[in-house]
Amino acid sequence: MDIEYRKMDQQIWKEELVEWVPDRVHDVHQHAYKKPNPHCPRKLSPALIDSDGLIQGTVGLDFIRECDNILLRGRVYGRLLLSRPSHPCVYNRDAEDQLKFLADEAAKEPLTAASMLVTPEAQPEWLRKQLDRYHFVGLKPYYIYAEDPKDCVHITEMMPPPVLEVANDRSLLVTLHLAEKIRKLPLLNDERIERIKDLVRLSAKYPRIRWILAHCACCWDPRTAEKVFAQIKELPNIWYDISAIRSAKVMELLLATVPSHRIMYGSDGPYFGWTRPVDESGSDEQTTFCLYYQLQALGYALRSQKWDKQKIEDLFYNNAIKLIHGDTTFPCP
Repeated sequence: MDIEYRKMDQQIWKEELVEWVPDRVHDVHQHAYKKPNPHCPRKLSPALIDSDGLIQGTVGLDFIRECDNILLRGRVYGRLLLSRPSHPCVYNRDAEDQLKFLADEAAKEPLTAASMLVTPEAQPEWLRKQLDRYHFVGLKPYYIYAEDPKDCVHITEMMPPPVLEVANDRSLLVTLHLAEKIRKLPLLNDERIERIKDLVRLSAKYPRIRWILAHCACCWDPRTAEKVFAQIKELPNIWYDISAIRSAKVMELLLATVPSHRIMYGSDGPYFGWTRPVDESGSDEQTTFCLYYQLQALGYALRSQKWDKQKIEDLFYNNAIKLIHGDTTFPCP
């Protein structure tokens, strides 16, 4: 399986990215899974579609590394792997198989770890067993497993107190969407407001949980970002990944507002980073990878905020290594 790398992609890499993207990268938002995901978008990288137009059944570390080597020229040395949500009936049927697959893929690289998908029904004893057995470093909740997914507002609907207590006891990472219905509702809708309140309360009640807010806290536009960052920037156990953000202004606000050691690189591969947006004609022939648009936006923000080489290297590598492995001197291949 290959990603189609076009002349335009090569030009963007050489002219806009290669000079400042560090030699070492750790990606804290990538997905690996064994089964097709019935909820995933149909607009995927061609490399994820088989000859019959169906989604490939497995995305493992070998494929992920192949794509990273094409897009980032071998710079990615480690990653935090997350699973993908499947229909609750499917997940309940093959949860153990999915967990084993995710753990086996993470074990193939010394700098790669994994966070397990968790549902509200997870019992503490079962959860501890999986954490011990597969050495997961974190949890990934999804709203579709809440009792009422359409009206899921609170974090505790995805992670009830028994799950949060295990996460706190184990000092787990929790990769969280601060909002789900994010693109269609107005600024600071009820869902986002309630989850911000939850996050403030839960970060105090469970101080050992290390929250990673995916997609810059799901802030897709500057107005939202400005208000959200202002409310949560002082929380001591919050980190941010920059995956899937193509707004230079959102990136700029993040760099200007949030402590630099709390910001980490993520690609959201394979579903976002390695796809191409379509233009007004419905074609992707004149567009590059979403990841390259994301990096262009980040590059603008870094220049605007005058970040030095060390802070850029921290964002791409050291912050994640310290958070996940506890040591920025962890050996690199």
